[in-house]
Amino acid sequence: GFPIQDAVCIESDEGLIDLVRGPIQRETGVDPFDDDRVSLRRVSPELALMSDNSEPFDIILSSPSASSMTEGAASFTEEYYRRAGRHLADGGIFCQRFECIDYGIEPIRMVLKSARNAFHRVIAVESGAGEFLLLASNSENGFDAEKMLVRLELPHVRRVLARSGLDWSVPLSFPAYDHNALEEICDESRFAANSATHGQLAASAPMKLTTSAEICTATAST
Repeated sequence: GFPIQDAVCIESDEGLIDLVRGPIQRETGVDPFDDDRVSLRRVSPELALMSDNSEPFDIILSSPSASSMTEGAASFTEEYYRRAGRHLADGGIFCQRFECIDYGIEPIRMVLKSARNAFHRVIAVESGAGEFLLLASNSENGFDAEKMLVRLELPHVRRVLARSGLDWSVPLSFPAYDHNALEEICDESRFAANSATHGQLAASAPMKLTTSAEICTATAST
């Protein structure tokens, strides 16, 4: 629904690619890769971002596994965010889905610190229960509020939101935390930013989930 000129899909899971080109294509009658604007690279996003050969992107969308899963741990490190930032065009935006259901605040702070260390500006939008969209940019004007309002009112954006069952104004009601608010949240943390050198999030997230599950079980029993 958007006037995109080029889209690069970076995916290493052959099973997922086969699913899209198999059962999903037969059900919908559409192969998303059968489009001159779309190219597919069979490599993990972490490795793809290490390359310096690609053209800069206006938008990078990152949708890794849940942050509590070890296979997604590398996508929430400061190193990953820095590499993504190097692949952004001037004024480009990085957007990542961050699932943090049943977490305490510290794992969230680790990830926020990592992103803030890597990008010039970062905001977090609470898109659902236990789920955030982390938006980051290296541009001073990456998140101009007035431009955002204008974009939401564009015809193609309104059509896409309408198909999702949302009015164009609904995204404006999502709780959001700007760069300064995230700074206050991170300053209260006793932990360092999440890094590939220590894997602190990967080590602590499963324990946080276990603790939360035990508390919920005990509460339900009581």
